[in-house]
Amino acid sequence: MKIEGIDPDGVTFVSVLSACSHEGLMKQSRRYFLSIAGDHGLDHRKEHYCCMVDSLGRSGRLDLAEELITTMPFRPDGVEWGMLLAACKLHRDGDRGARAAERVFDLDPGNVAPYVLLANIYAVLGKHDQVAAVRRMMIARGVKKQPGVSVIRHDGSLHRFVAGDLSHPRSPEIIAELDRLSAGIKEAGYVPDTIEVLHHVAEESKDELLCHHSERLAIAFGLMVIQDDRANPRKPVRVLKNLRVCSDCHSFTKLVSKLVVRKIIVRDASRFHHFEHGKCSCGDYW
Repeated sequence: MKIEGIDPDGVTFVSVLSACSHEGLMKQSRRYFLSIAGDHGLDHRKEHYCCMVDSLGRSGRLDLAEELITTMPFRPDGVEWGMLLAACKLHRDGDRGARAAERVFDLDPGNVAPYVLLANIYAVLGKHDQVAAVRRMMIARGVKKQPGVSVIRHDGSLHRFVAGDLSHPRSPEIIAELDRLSAGIKEAGYVPDTIEVLHHVAEESKDELLCHHSERLAIAFGLMVIQDDRANPRKPVRVLKNLRVCSDCHSFTKLVSKLVVRKIIVRDASRFHHFEHGKCSCGDYW
């Protein structure tokens, strides 16, 4: 834009900062952030601060991310604190995660996401008493986690899949396809990550719970029906989900995209995930 003589505006910098954040370019993010006012005479927007919180959080500078939230010239809301909470989950910072979660609880009391994220942090850290405490808090405050629902379109109809629900007319075929996919990726080294399964059950049961997550059922169905589309052999599988993708399903889908050599697009409650060749567009942070 500068070469063409076009002056970047505030929206331009939101895009640039977001791109730097997703690529893990924290130093570049800070340079562009400072240049907004220093080089271009523009006012910082709240979105610019959000991007910087995200960038610092992704890079593990949780201390700087928290400091930026508390010192920015805007009143923080659940978005900034939610970004810090997600970063705390990524980097397993329970104390800072608890502080961030409390802020989101106050600012957005009906939002179930911070409770789930905080419980997942405690589960990863092996603090099962704290996981139970978060559950009790949810019950006391009347906050309920929605069941996982994924939707996929085929032949002009929407096919709805719920976690653990095998009522679809083609469920036996779907489970067989899931078994085939699971066997294929296990040969590539896949090991189920059950640490975030919050149920106190045996490991075998945890594996089964993961296998029946709604997006896996939808993806298996999508791969089944798309194989018959000879007119478009490289057509991607597209799934819409109402909740955030869990870390194990994320790993599962990355490996499946490589196994079947097909692009899989999942729109969860957070963002679009484009899985291709064993990688995801989110850079494993969402």
